[in-house]
This record gives sequence, structure tokens and C-alpha cells, in this order.
Amino acid sequence: MPEKHYITVILPLRLEWEPLYACDCPVKIGDRISVLFSNKKLIGVVSCTDVVPQIGQNQIHDVLDANTGLDPISEKELQFWRFVSDYYMCTVGEVYKAAYPIGRVTSEEMGAKAKERRAVLENKAIELWKQRINRLRTRYQAKEDALRKPHGDAVRSRLEAEKKGILTQIVEAEKKLAGITPLKAFPDSDLSDIVNSLEDFPLNAELQHAVLSKKTVLYKSSNGIKGCLALISEQLKKGYSVFVLANELSQTLSTYNELRRYFGDLSLLFHSRQTRTEQRGISERIRAGRQYVLIGSRSSIFLPHHDLGLILVINEESVFYKQSDSNPRYNARDCAVQLSKIHHCPVVLHSVSPSLESLYNYKSGRYVLVNETGSRALQTLNVIDMASERKKNGIEGVLSNKLVSALNKQPDARIAIIRGFEKEEDFSIDADIFTIPQASTQDFTGYDLIALTSADALFDKGDFRSDEHAFQFLERLCRTCPNVIVQTYQAANQVFSMNSADDLLEERKTFGLPPYTRLVDIRTLRCEPLSPVLASLGFTCFAGDGYVRVSLQRDKSLSSKKRLLLEIINRKKKNGFRDISVDVDPI
Repeated sequence: MPEKHYITVILPLRLEWEPLYACDCPVKIGDRISVLFSNKKLIGVVSCTDVVPQIGQNQIHDVLDANTGLDPISEKELQFWRFVSDYYMCTVGEVYKAAYPIGRVTSEEMGAKAKERRAVLENKAIELWKQRINRLRTRYQAKEDALRKPHGDAVRSRLEAEKKGILTQIVEAEKKLAGITPLKAFPDSDLSDIVNSLEDFPLNAELQHAVLSKKTVLYKSSNGIKGCLALISEQLKKGYSVFVLANELSQTLSTYNELRRYFGDLSLLFHSRQTRTEQRGISERIRAGRQYVLIGSRSSIFLPHHDLGLILVINEESVFYKQSDSNPRYNARDCAVQLSKIHHCPVVLHSVSPSLESLYNYKSGRYVLVNETGSRALQTLNVIDMASERKKNGIEGVLSNKLVSALNKQPDARIAIIRGFEKEEDFSIDADIFTIPQASTQDFTGYDLIALTSADALFDKGDFRSDEHAFQFLERLCRTCPNVIVQTYQAANQVFSMNSADDLLEERKTFGLPPYTRLVDIRTLRCEPLSPVLASLGFTCFAGDGYVRVSLQRDKSLSSKKRLLLEIINRKKKNGFRDISVDVDPI
């Protein structure tokens, strides 16, 4: 009877533990195996080997298949999963499910089976060609033996011709045999030629020095990815790969098109709109150890990255980096910083108007800042007080007379109108019209004038972050356009007169809000029984609509407080709170 090997396995489920299984053959940590759980066949990941069982052997299920043909999960991937699980207070199984959705795993299984079928056909073809070559060699040897005997000229001539014909067939058969090659997921292109031919991009000495500091670099610049081309090229020439994280689909596509101009087939694209087959192909190419420049959206943080020399996060302040719909509710920007630590490579967070979180980390000494934009954030901003204009009857429709006058002074200019509360049919002017969400991802380079007709739509009294988001939105407009006009009924709002975000940081500090504290939202339909329990244990919290918000001090007690909070939540789950979920650092 074969020796049993006891292992724990990560399953793509919301489990607070990692089930124990028995395997007839040795496996390694990271191997993907097939197991049965609750009568359902699942692909799990070996998390620990040589486990000493604490339960009876009759209670331990056997592994269904230890040789699934699926690529193993690397040690760095598992380390990253553990971080996400620990920080965002979810199970590692939920992280595994996010990293390898069922559709992608199914696609991988189909790919593995196709490779297996191809290998069987290849081996059969190889065997048939070998048999043919052996038969031809036997015939060839027979002709040689026959030629050693005395023959007439006609017979000898015929034997020589037959021998030559057989030799030709042997050569052709050997070529056919040599031409049978293993299945490859992607073509063999000489990527070293691309690396060797890379042009020398202008080097930013300050940025280069910051990268060498071994701290996270906060790169405040309106140059976008172009300002980082020298860094990318440098890492590629050293033999490393580069990971570029973009905040949403249009940014991902535009960044990919930009980088492909310079780095050709080294450039890889990954986003949620791709088919499972396309995503599998990218994952296989990365896992195969080939050099790459990957441009990806949020979920690309979970790809099997290797040999990373640089991680770039474009528009790091974007709320689109936060996954809020399901576990794990992670922030890809913050995860990228942790990923850089796991891979021992520098990370650059790019932004025209950085998040208060990143500015706090800079002021705390965790990050180093490279500022190419200057100090006056809203230098080109002109504010029209709509309350004052209304008193003077200075409004026609949705536009003030001042704004109409400014538009008329630039008849041939390229103009963008950003509407807030208005409808598109409210405008009858020759201009490109955007909503605020559309404008938040639009590149306004080349526009002569931008008009935001209802700046009040940027503010939400129920969201303490709305001032931060409004300032970032306005600064990005002002950094890319020489003339920005906003209409507002809140002209006295501090956001319109700020030169930097320092005032917002000071305000957050005064009221004990992030980034000076950490927030954890506990989502449940039964908030009332939970709030008193948390308050009795010393937690600062309040109940909202469908959630309890807990505020934690950002000090040495943070980790222990989160562990205690998770213990309370898990106890509540066992006592019937099945709908409960956790959102760490909610947006």
C-alpha cells in the first residue's frame, strides 16, 4: 500500500481554514491538484506538505488527481495572496478565487488537455517516423550487401539507383522527424533584438536618484508614462521585466499603444474585457520566464509576475484601483507597493495630483517625492460665482454671461465643456461635451479652454473625501489646459483657492480621518447588535446604512486591533450573521 502524504490545500472558497487531504504521491507547495469538497470537484493549491494529522485517517479525503497538468503557483504568488488575505481581512481562498477565476481555471484545464493530446500525437508521430527510418536503413543495408556481390553492369546500375533513392528517403524522413517540435503557447521571437535596439530616452536624473533610494517613489508629473520611458528601457536592458498598472480600461489601452511604439513585442496587454483564452495566453507567456512589459488593469496585479525590475502605477490617486464589489476588497495601488517588496524592485506611483494617502506617506518619510509640476496647483483656474451672477441677472440658460463672453473670445479655439447637473441638450455651442466621469479619464492635452459648468457636482456632503477628489480633478485640468473656467454656487469653498493639498491633510488630521487613521467597514443588514459589542471593546465606530464603520489609530496597535476585529466578525458569522463582509480602507 503506497505511503500517504498529508497536505493542506487552499480552495477557491470562503473558508476560515485550509482543508487536510491525503495524497498517494509526494507533491510540492504551490502544486495545483484536484480534490473533492462537499461533493464538488475543485482545483486547489497545496499550501503545506508533511502535515501531521490531528484527526482520524478515516476523516481525511484522498486527492482525486495530483497531476492536473496545470502550472504551479509560485512562492511569490502565495506570499502575495497571504498579504492580501491578512491586510484586507478576507480568506486566502477568496484571494485565490480572484487571482484564478473559475473561467480562467477551466480555460487552463482545457489548454492542459490540448497540450496532452498534442503530446500524444507528437509521440506517436515520432515513433512512426523512427520506425520508417529503421525500415529504410534496413533496406539500405540490404542494397549495400547486394552490391558487394558480383553483378552485371545493368544489375549493379539498378542497385546503385535504388540505394541512392533509399538514402534520399532516409534524409527526408530524418528532416520530418527533426521538424516535430513541442507545442508552444506563443511564437519564438528574438526579444533580445528588441532590447538591444532600444533607443536612449532622456534620463530624469532626479527620478533616477529617487528610484535608487529603495523607497516608494511618488512621481508628480503631467508627462504621464513618457516621463518613465528611460526607467523602463534601463530595466529591460538589465534583463528585467516591467509591470505597468493602469486605473481603467481606456487608460490601459492608451498606455499599451504608447509603449508598444517603443517596446514592440515585449509589450503585453491584460484587462477584464479579454477572453479567457487571451488571458491564459498572457499568463502562460509570463510564467514561461520570458521578458515582458505588461500593461494591465486592476486584476493584473495577480498575474504570475517574475524577474520584475520596476513597477509603475499610472494615476495612483484613481478610485478605480479599489475593488469594492466583492472579496477581496483590495486597492491595487497599495497592493503594487507590497508586490514591489516581495519582488525586491522599485515602484513608482505616478500622478498629476497625488492622493492624500501618498502625500501623507511622503511627509512621513516612507515615500520620496519627485515633483515636476511646480507649487501652484490651480494657477489657470477662473471661478465664476453663480450666486452673485444670478443676483445680477447674469445667467442665460445654464451658462453665465461671463462664461459666454469667454467662449466668444476664442472662436477658433478647441473647447471642452464638462457638464455636471445639466443635460447635453442644454448646450448649443461648438465644443466637445463630457460628463464628469468621462472627463476624469480624458486626456485634455491640446485644448485651449475647459469649462466646468456645475462644479458643485464635484462635492458630496456625505463623503469626507469629496474635497480631495474635487481638488485632484481640478488640478489635473489646470495642469493640462492654459484656461480652465468653473461655475459654482460654492465659490467660497477652500478647494478653489488652494495651491496644494496640505490644507486638506491638516483638516483630516484635525478630525482624525484617513490617512491619519484606518477605516474598516463591516457590511451587514443587522448593524444595531454589532455596534454596542464593538464599542464595549474600545472600538470607535458608528452605524451607517447597512454597515458599521470602525476607525482604527494608525499606530503599532493597528495589526492587533484588526485581528481582534476579525475574531469578532468570525464569531458573529458562526452565530448567524451570514451576510457579513469586510471592506478595509473603503473609498
